[in-house]
Amino acid sequence: MKNILKKIIKKESALYKWLSHVYNFKSAYWKPLIENDIRQILQNHINQTSEFTFIQIGSNDGKSNDPLHDFIKSNNCKGVFIEPVPYLFERLKQNYKNSLNLFFENIAIADENSFKDFYTIKEVKDNTLPSWYNQLSSFRLETIMSHKYYIPNLEQLIEKQSVPTLTLQTIIEKYEIKHLDILHVDTEGYDFEIIKTIDFQKFCPSILMFEHQHLSEKEYYSCLRMVRKYFRHLRRNSDGDTICY
Repeated sequence: MKNILKKIIKKESALYKWLSHVYNFKSAYWKPLIENDIRQILQNHINQTSEFTFIQIGSNDGKSNDPLHDFIKSNNCKGVFIEPVPYLFERLKQNYKNSLNLFFENIAIADENSFKDFYTIKEVKDNTLPSWYNQLSSFRLETIMSHKYYIPNLEQLIEKQSVPTLTLQTIIEKYEIKHLDILHVDTEGYDFEIIKTIDFQKFCPSILMFEHQHLSEKEYYSCLRMVRKYFRHLRRNSDGDTICY
């Protein structure tokens, strides 16, 4: 559009500037179309390969609300699970017990190999809590506290821990991953911080799936502008996930 405008309208004119502003505004605040059957997108991609590689950041127990679980169980694959919460990490390993070519890291992904304060939810037996209560652990305390409406005693369940962190690039090098079919990021509001560390020109997964529902509007739009450069198709579902492929 910009090239067409340059040909028919003088660049210095008020009309050109106004039309450019409209075009840039629309591009800056664009969102993907709604597609609630994200599972089908994954199925279409996985069916084209005899096996696939993946990295999942924020695996929880590997089953609860996990879009990759059934595919991992029923296909040949090599993958790395990242889960910093110890009791969830133990469940994760049990849920994939005896599976080959799967690796487990009891760490968090961040922008450096170090340690970082992390907020977790205690393991408790309380039938009044929503089933997803233990999925709220995050680097961002404010993200956890945004669920207080559903969990009135939320403050009492939160624990701050110092967790070891590795960069995504460190994981890629450690497991000698040359090609990545699926990168799944679900980190309760920290997703864009991880995506920002990826050099997509050097290492771009075939599918990037991340949780956007805990990102601010500014973060989400910034994230979309970044990933649109490297993925042809972007879709989002009503559960708060975006998939790029």
